[in-house]
Amino acid sequence: QAILSSKPEGDSKIQELRRRAQSLCSQDIGEDKKADVQQEVRDSEDRWTRVFRDAKRVLDQAERQSAVESQIRDYEALKENVGSWLEEKQRCVICLSSQTDPETTINAAQQTILSSKPEGDSKLTELRRQIQSLHEREDLEENRRREAEQAVKDAEERWRMILQDAEQIVKKAEVQYSISRELEAFYTQAGSTKTWVTELQNQADSKGSRTQGSQAQIESRLQAAQFILSSRLKGEAQVMELRRRAQSLKDREELQENRRHEIQQTVQDTEQQWRSVLQGAEEVQRELSGVMECLLECRCQRDQAAARLAELQKQTADLPRLFSWPGLGERRQAVEQTRTLLDQSAALAPVLSNLCAQAAELFQITQEPSWSEPSWASMEESIPVLLKELTEAAGSLEHGVLTERRFTQLVEQHGAAQDWLREHVKGLAALPTDRK
Repeated sequence: QAILSSKPEGDSKIQELRRRAQSLCSQDIGEDKKADVQQEVRDSEDRWTRVFRDAKRVLDQAERQSAVESQIRDYEALKENVGSWLEEKQRCVICLSSQTDPETTINAAQQTILSSKPEGDSKLTELRRQIQSLHEREDLEENRRREAEQAVKDAEERWRMILQDAEQIVKKAEVQYSISRELEAFYTQAGSTKTWVTELQNQADSKGSRTQGSQAQIESRLQAAQFILSSRLKGEAQVMELRRRAQSLKDREELQENRRHEIQQTVQDTEQQWRSVLQGAEEVQRELSGVMECLLECRCQRDQAAARLAELQKQTADLPRLFSWPGLGERRQAVEQTRTLLDQSAALAPVLSNLCAQAAELFQITQEPSWSEPSWASMEESIPVLLKELTEAAGSLEHGVLTERRFTQLVEQHGAAQDWLREHVKGLAALPTDRK
């Protein structure tokens, strides 16, 4: 630069030298001397030209070298920056590998690595551009070219592997997340099914399953069992859905073996609980429905028998005791009515006896005091009293019929006798006087 900056001064000196040589040559100094002066001027000009050209060449070369060194420094700085950035991303990948929560892993991978792909690609593109720019330098050493090319290839490969590892981690985490969601849905379904079945069981248990108790209590137990049986389709659907979810999970190759056993055990436990509740309800219905049928039938028969007994007692009490005279027809009708009541009362006796036996049996089954009330025995005991009363009434009425029949015959005989006497009296009044 000092030489090049001296160009005006050097040109001025050469010019001055040329002027003086020209002035000297204009004098009479001889041809040889003149030639020597002119040659010396040319030599000086050539020398100055070479010095200036060499200085410019050296300066150009220095500038080119400086530019190369500057590019190399920029490249080294960028390479170090890219290396540090890749190192940070590599640490992120290592951290992701140790994450246990799949959702956190997916979010972290997206935020720290995969979302940085444009930035990473841009950095490597810039690094590749600088390498290409260095390659265009003819004065760059060959080993520098190879080192730079290898460096950018290593960086690109490293970035590719980081992205690949991150994507694999995300895929694995997505599978784990999907499995965890399926597991959550499975255990939620299992929990809700177990809670529903347990509530059904608790409702049935709160009512009891024995045959002892009042009719209302037995009916309530029967209704609880029938409600469980009416829920059969719902229960089967829930168990089937649970089995379907379990099969879907077991089809997952990534599912751990202990999880498979746990899921299978959960399904078996739920199915067994449901089958147990269902079987218990069927047994309760089978037992209590028969008892309930006997209870209702016995009460219905009792009400009918009690009504019939009351009617017979009323008709017995309404039997006529006094009759007008003559009243043979009414007496005979009363006898027939009494005998009919007697037959009906006798027919009611085994019915009441059978009802008392049923009531005693139902008392043994239910331990309900109403089945051992005295009213059951009192109805049966009222039959002999009613039969006695009807028998006596029938005897009395029949005696009345016989008495009225004899009295009627006596009256008829008396009337006939009077008629005979009257005829004979008339006959006596008609005899002659001398016969008198």
